[in-house]
Amino acid sequence: MAKFTARTTLSLAVWDAGPEHEVDMVVTFTVNPARPQTEIDPAEPSSVEDITIRLFKDKGATELSIPDWQHELFTNDRDFREWLISEAAEQIEDAKVGAAEARADDARLGL
Repeated sequence: MAKFTARTTLSLAVWDAGPEHEVDMVVTFTVNPARPQTEIDPAEPSSVEDITIRLFKDKGATELSIPDWQHELFTNDRDFREWLISEAAEQIEDAKVGAAEARADDARLGL
């Protein structure tokens, strides 16, 4: 199973109406691909597993700890999981395009 990495920037406030701080979020995860229905098993949609969330401030110079409850808020959120699946699909497509371009370059060079 391939491991993927997604990155985004978050604005966090420690308390309501408190100052916001921008942090970088780096998420590593794996995706179980969707499975079609068979004669004995129902179809299963893609699912995200092994999610690790890391937060950084100061352009990655300082890693912040993330409490378990906050980690669970992210990982249990359906929109967050859908974002990760879309990020993985985009990375897979980019890899396919890169491989096709490399083959075309090799063919052009007679390799």
